[in-house]
Amino acid sequence: RFQEGLEYTKKALRRLQDSGNRLAEANACIHQGVLLYMLNRFQKSKECLLNALEILPENAKDRCFLRARGQAYHQIALVY
Repeated sequence: RFQEGLEYTKKALRRLQDSGNRLAEANACIHQGVLLYMLNRFQKSKECLLNALEILPENAKDRCFLRARGQAYHQIALVY
């Protein structure tokens, strides 16, 4: 099922990149990173999670952005 989920995140990311919804795009990257981790594709997982951090503003004050950054950092810690 992880592979199936990965296919859905790829589709979602293609659409979200054009939408301008940076939070949703970053969350999709995080989900993709977790799925890749579960498939033992650690390097690719790390790349997706780091990409999520690049998408999310570093100085964000919004709670949703802060939560997403925290989740991305948490998942990166698991990959390492």
